Amino acid sequence: MITGRRRHCAEDPEFGINAGIYRLMLKERNITGIDIVTPNNMRKFAERALAKEEAFADFYFDRAPHPYELVASTFKANLGVNELTFAGGLRNEPLRLADGETVPIPCIADAEIVLEGEILPEGWVHPEGPFS
Repeated sequence: MITGRRRHCAEDPEFGINAGIYRLMLKERNITGIDIVTPNNMRKFAERALAKEEAFADFYFDRAPHPYELVASTFKANLGVNELTFAGGLRNEPLRLADGETVPIPCIADAEIVLEGEILPEGWVHPEGPFS
């Protein structure tokens, strides 16, 4: 199994952008699991979409180019506060963003890798583990 923690970004129509560090686990060729079991803003976004039986499509993860983005993503901001603004503060300049190709959410322009996707409204459907 391939697992890893990556910086993720999602957008809710009411609360805006959320950035955080979440674990992904490869399940099938084009399917991963995401660890949003603990209470956090990404989980709130996904629960709101699940309640509407909608895919949570505004989602991507990346390999951020600089530790500032990682540090900012670990900050537990209040709902509605974009953690990426803190990365700009640490850099002392605005964070350069680019439009997503398949999801309507901006991503870090100079990220090494950006993967876009969606959380389907299926709930928990794959087993988790083993963990190292």
